Amino acid sequence: MIKSRQHIDLKGRTIIEKLKVIPPLRQNPVFQDEACFLYFNEGGSHVFAPNKKTPLMRRRVFY
Repeated sequence: MIKSRQHIDLKGRTIIEKLKVIPPLRQNPVFQDEACFLYFNEGGSHVFAPNKKTPLMRRRVFY
């Protein structure tokens, strides 16, 4: 569940977004031809790609 969401939009598209979530949270965003930067201040997660699963730990950067 998303507890809070802050975002900055430019020309109708979100360019920066900050989420506070309560686990478990499952999302299926598609970032085709776009960049994505993830940072976890607490906890961690996994990112699933078609060919691999990447763990994301707290205070690590994934892009």
